Amino acid sequence: MRTVLAVLIAAVAAVAFALWFQTLDGYVVAVFPPYRFQLSSQLLVLLALLFLFVGYGVLRVVARIVGTPGAVRQWRERRRLQQALDALETAVVGWALGKPKMSFKALDRAYRLKHGAAAAAAAACEAALAVRDEVRAENALARIPDSGDWLAIRQVLEARFGLVFRRIDRLEAALTALERGGKVAPTVRERLRLEAGTQLERWEMALEAARKLRRHDALPAPEFLAVAVKAYPALLTDALRRERTFDAWWESQPKDERQLPEIVAAVIRTLRSEGEPAQALRLADTFLRRRYAAEVVAALLPSLSVEPAWLDRLERWLGDNENDPVLHEALLRLTLGLQLWGKAKGHYAQLLQLDPVRARVVAAETLLPTERLALPWDRASNATFPVSHSTENAAGAGASVSEEGQPASQPPAAEAAADTESEPNPTARKP
Repeated sequence: MRTVLAVLIAAVAAVAFALWFQTLDGYVVAVFPPYRFQLSSQLLVLLALLFLFVGYGVLRVVARIVGTPGAVRQWRERRRLQQALDALETAVVGWALGKPKMSFKALDRAYRLKHGAAAAAAAACEAALAVRDEVRAENALARIPDSGDWLAIRQVLEARFGLVFRRIDRLEAALTALERGGKVAPTVRERLRLEAGTQLERWEMALEAARKLRRHDALPAPEFLAVAVKAYPALLTDALRRERTFDAWWESQPKDERQLPEIVAAVIRTLRSEGEPAQALRLADTFLRRRYAAEVVAALLPSLSVEPAWLDRLERWLGDNENDPVLHEALLRLTLGLQLWGKAKGHYAQLLQLDPVRARVVAAETLLPTERLALPWDRASNATFPVSHSTENAAGAGASVSEEGQPASQPPAAEAAADTESEPNPTARKP
């Protein structure tokens, strides 16, 4: 539609100009002594139009001739830019195809072309760090500009260089510079501090960085737990060696972290290894009063005291966790220690179904050493455990086995012991 209107307007203008041009009947006299010129008005208009178009064409030609060197320079710049982009693309393709030499060669070519030289140097440094090529990484770092935003990028790569090649001095200097600079996002800086603390086993710095990343939603919960489970034992050991009380140290930790069973289990194991079993039992008792966690019970097993209070506490969680082998193992060890043979038989049968390997390990540790193949409840009722194959391969040396793979001295199955406890066993299965 625009084209039609433009053509229509041009036609109307041409007709109007032709009609006006026909009405011109005057003349123009130009005097240049001793010369005199007389021109009609129509010829003068035509000459003026001709001069306008010719002058415009001459000026365009002169401008093009004068601007030729600049145009050539721009064309060369565009060609170099395209070559640099092609080189960067080749570097990416080579890296994706697992050809680092191809990538390094393309990045060197892009750096020499000067277009995107800083980006090429940064990419070359990243690639060199990935393949642990210290010489290439050092050369690429030297090529990155130390001004503007590239300074912050250079500091980040400097910190990663210190991490990869264990240059502690350069790592600490880069982290300090990043904290002062402020141009890098906090998550990037804290991620570097987390990696540095983990690799250098500076767990206080690692845990602090993990907490900040968690507040920014930049660290998944499993990764945070992995760091915390390693950091808490180290920090607790250091606090105990500095004669700081466990209660004061534990209360200084964030409340939400004190509710995580993985962290509580790690702290319990550390307390046991540091010779503080009473503190471990108290911490587990406090935690298990609020909720049940298999991790806490598993960490508590080696130092679990044989007391009726612990039996009552763990049996409270049996209804909701009847298929938890750790809970049945703890209850089995407690009932054996308290000589509650009926309950012990039920928990052993349940544990044998849930985790046969764990059941045989418990049998080897607690049952067999007492009287070879005779179980504790056998001495009380002259009856054996209903599952006749439960002690096979559990004792190791000293257990005589019959040709059918059953214990040779084990009599047929019988009912529960007569002189144990009066209440029914909640976990025992009827034959």
